[in-house]
Order: sequence, then structure tokens, then C-alpha cells
Amino acid sequence: MTILILGVLLFLGMHSIRIVADDWRGAQLARHGDVVDDRARAIIVRRAWYVV
Repeated sequence: MTILILGVLLFLGMHSIRIVADDWRGAQLARHGDVVDDRARAIIVRRAWYVV
């Protein structure tokens, strides 16, 4: 049950970064670019789905 909750929190956290930390996200996009950000987010979301 703990792993399920952690997976859901990770999944929701990745999808709410723009709501919570839009300035930080913008700085990361400026530094690394869209492609790297999209790939990193996709990897983390897939792992969260795997955990769930």
C-alpha cells in the first residue's frame, strides 16, 4: 500500500510541477531545452505508472 501511495504521489507530482514551481520549470527548460525535459518527465512518469 505504501508503494502504491508513493507511485501516485510521484505521478501527480510530475504533472503538477507547472502549478507549484512554474519559475523553476521555466529555468530548467531554458537551461536544458524542451527535449531533455520531455524525456526526463516521460521516464519518471513511466516509472510511477510501473510502481502503481
